[in-house]
Amino acid sequence: MNEVFKKGRLYFIKNEFFSKVNDSFLKTNKMDSSRPHYFTFQDSNTNLLWVIPCSSQIEKYKNIIQDKISKNKPHSHIQIIKVAGKEQAFLYQDMFPILPKYIDKAYENKYGYMEIKDPKTIQGIEDTAVKIIKLLKRGIKFTPTQPDIIKIERIMLSEVSQEIYPVKCKKSLSQYIVAAKEAAATQDRHKFKNNNDPIK
Repeated sequence: MNEVFKKGRLYFIKNEFFSKVNDSFLKTNKMDSSRPHYFTFQDSNTNLLWVIPCSSQIEKYKNIIQDKISKNKPHSHIQIIKVAGKEQAFLYQDMFPILPKYIDKAYENKYGYMEIKDPKTIQGIEDTAVKIIKLLKRGIKFTPTQPDIIKIERIMLSEVSQEIYPVKCKKSLSQYIVAAKEAAATQDRHKFKNNNDPIK
């Protein structure tokens, strides 16, 4: 299933992704469960999607936040945010990048999509995520079980690059990013062309 990404929604990720990157610290899918699910946003530099794991274990993470506050330790990497009226713990320290093709489906319950509709809340989440990503890439460890986001990002950008230039050669991360941007620009040109085709 190829799910169309929409800002503010929570999503599930395909098992194929976890097999592809093979990172032992990623929380793999549970059978017959709504876990794990992720808040998703797009990186304007690479056009990759970044996904933030969300947890319904609210008391657990409220206690962790309170403990960090009492010890005067940073705690912005965990936030309690309401999604469709239900509190979710956003675990920024465990986020990672994916390609859109690895989105499985949106998280729905009997009331509809689990999503955030307030643009200010969405922007606040994205701003926090960008700050945390910068810290993670500098090697900051919030927990000992963080996924290797640099390795995962390289794998995802390599996939994009190989789709454009199917040549087996090593590229730097900056070259992968350039290739990703070229791919996005090509897709945008195709969309523009299709949207402006005369109706037959």
